[in-house]
Amino acid sequence: MVALKIQTSSFPITIISAYSSPAQNVHTTLQDIQEIISSLPEEKIIIGADLNGHNTLWGYRSNDNRGKDILDFILVNNLNIINKPDALPTFQRNNRVGWPDLTLCSQSLIDSSINWEVLEEISLSYHRYIETTISSAVANQFYKRYKTRDGNHLRFLNILGKEIYHLERKIKAARNSEELNNATIELQKLIINGCNKSFKIKKQLLITKPNRCDRAARNS
Repeated sequence: MVALKIQTSSFPITIISAYSSPAQNVHTTLQDIQEIISSLPEEKIIIGADLNGHNTLWGYRSNDNRGKDILDFILVNNLNIINKPDALPTFQRNNRVGWPDLTLCSQSLIDSSINWEVLEEISLSYHRYIETTISSAVANQFYKRYKTRDGNHLRFLNILGKEIYHLERKIKAARNSEELNNATIELQKLIINGCNKSFKIKKQLLITKPNRCDRAARNS
């Protein structure tokens, strides 16, 4: 299983990729996914997973027990199935076809425009590529850029110097992820405060336009 977070111009999004062999208990993989979801309660999440479960909701003609367990997991976690029941098979080997590859998203992505498609181009496995595109409008907003070439670097270092060693010790002494996160947030605030007091700010307009996370989840 792999999970990564990317920062789009609209919002951060976590992408989870998972696989469960037909010979493996699917609950093991579902539990791993559950742990990530539970640690990110407010996060926008996309899941691309080959779980090898049959269900008519994602293309199969019938349901099996594995598919029912996967559907229960989806419902309990309030996830949305992006797959289209009438899509091309995501798996093809000789005369065997199947739809084992699921793409799911969190409720927080419902307001975004999501396009999901099984591609016909040849991949390097028996699975077809799946392209998921997310588009969302961004309101006009300003973001800061600092004119660091204008000098005042010594002032910036002096502001940091008063607290930096304290924060360094705090980071080294962190005993868990929460303490580490709190220390790094303090460090970020310190750097921003130092920049605000030391450098001139040039505001730039971020123009409203659709933003695309092209091929955010592409499984093969």
